[in-house]
Amino acid sequence: MKNNQSGRSMIEMLGVLAIIAVLSVGGIAGYSKAMEMWKTSRQKQQAAEIFMQIITLKDDFLNVYYKTRASVPTASIMEAIGVIPDGMEKVDDYRLKDSEGNLIEVYMDSWNGTLSGLEYYLILQALVAGKSNRQLENYCVTVLEQAKAVSSYILYMTKRNYKGNSFSSTFLDVSTMTPSDIHGFCKTCNSESSCGLLLKFKL
Repeated sequence: MKNNQSGRSMIEMLGVLAIIAVLSVGGIAGYSKAMEMWKTSRQKQQAAEIFMQIITLKDDFLNVYYKTRASVPTASIMEAIGVIPDGMEKVDDYRLKDSEGNLIEVYMDSWNGTLSGLEYYLILQALVAGKSNRQLENYCVTVLEQAKAVSSYILYMTKRNYKGNSFSSTFLDVSTMTPSDIHGFCKTCNSESSCGLLLKFKL
């Protein structure tokens, strides 16, 4: 008696493996894109919440300054009242860090010891020190888009280029920036090794 045996040829098996490989590459690319979109969405939400808290808590921060006449521990206050956005954490009294390691400093202090010199800043330290990559550029765009949405509360924006212990500043009006301006700014800033971003809020 003969046993009839069926099987796959080597060519058929190679074809199946090729199809699996293509699907795997496509799946990985799709997953990476989905993760990037999720991170961007999360950062947009965090940036929007940070700006909202900076604006909402201004008078509370001012009251603390009037009582102490010292730098206001903004991040510690936000932590104490439970308004730090999900996914972010306090680094020290003045700085917050998001899940991607981007640092934001909320600074309120008087530079000359008088109330007339009181300043209220948000400083993006993440843009400093040449962390050039697509995610950082997207983060810059995200933050500026959120800043534009609340530009009526912002006095001005400054781009800073650091050299040792000194820096040069370029003043910008975020309220007049178009989407093209924002993307162009972030692309240029991200290509530099010492670009920082500082937003001064109205008191």
